[in-house]
Amino acid sequence: MRIFSLPGWVWNLDPKTHWSASSVHEECPKGYLFNWTPPSPGQSRKWEDWELPCYVICFLTIVILGVGLNAKFDLTIETWAHRKALERLEFDSSRTQHIECE
Repeated sequence: MRIFSLPGWVWNLDPKTHWSASSVHEECPKGYLFNWTPPSPGQSRKWEDWELPCYVICFLTIVILGVGLNAKFDLTIETWAHRKALERLEFDSSRTQHIECE
């Protein structure tokens, strides 16, 4: 008596159809990226509809992030402490000059 049974595709260990649920087999790889054959000599590849907007958006994103991240405010604790130290030094030096003048 089986309490738990697995579907038939789990037990299929044939490497040709192991990852596909159907018996339809894809064509063999041709050795090219995405299985696309290169265009004939002298012809250029035609862009698909999604390529130009994708490239433009990626370029603009890189430009906006590059400019924006370089132009951000310096809000680190070290910068704040350095400014406060300079203010105290300036205040102390002005106070000692004021005392010496009297």
